[in-house]
Amino acid sequence: MSIDPKLVALPDGLRPRCHSLKERVREPGAARARVKGRFLMGPIPLNWLIKASVLPGKCIHVAVAIWFLTGVKKANTVPLSNKLLSEFGVDRFSKSRALRRLSNAGLVAVMQSKGCSPLVTVLGCDDGL
Repeated sequence: MSIDPKLVALPDGLRPRCHSLKERVREPGAARARVKGRFLMGPIPLNWLIKASVLPGKCIHVAVAIWFLTGVKKANTVPLSNKLLSEFGVDRFSKSRALRRLSNAGLVAVMQSKGCSPLVTVLGCDDGL
């Protein structure tokens, strides 16, 4: 016994639209959907991120905040404020410990002036981890 697919098919109004493979593939040069809100700019070197992630404490939180700021400012050297880090759950004491650890790991260079936010410069990660 064979089943006629037209008899068991859904009516046109209830049938899901079938997309051909050509429709699903994005045309080269077609505009991507804009991302709303704040986001990280890349590329972020994976070796750099791995080195930061194995450091103790809030180092990875501070590292992500630094990369966020470098994308916003379009600069390799950025001031790192306590206000931004509070959104990541990092207080000023954890910030200074994390910056010291990131600096000792060779991931950032920090210039600190009394009463000012530290200027943080992202350094390259060339050791091929």
